[in-house]
Amino acid sequence: NSSHFFCRLKNLKDAKDCFIAGGAKKLTGLPNELMEKINMKVEGGNKAKVLRIVKKGQVFYSKEYTRMVKRNASVVLFACGKVGEIEFFVWEKQSGVTLAVFREVQPDLQNPFFFNEAGHHTLRMQQER
Repeated sequence: NSSHFFCRLKNLKDAKDCFIAGGAKKLTGLPNELMEKINMKVEGGNKAKVLRIVKKGQVFYSKEYTRMVKRNASVVLFACGKVGEIEFFVWEKQSGVTLAVFREVQPDLQNPFFFNEAGHHTLRMQQER
């Protein structure tokens, strides 16, 4: 029930195609290469870093959101078929455009599940070396 769900979240802000959950921080301290990629994707000078968004009633968490400790909620399957770990979100406040900054991860297909009885949502990821 999405109306019950929204009651639990405070400080929701409208964005394009989603809501911003929680506070927005200044987008600083990023490598130049990453900032260039972000600036190519979204115009405007009022960009902020956010750690959670709500899209179609589903909360998406970034890796930097440290209060999520019960499960790994930052690894997602994107519509393009890639699996990625969301580092954080970028929100351009004027246009409302929101981007997910993510690192692609590869599922460990030789030993995919943590537990035999686990569902498909509990995939083991290969460690990056």
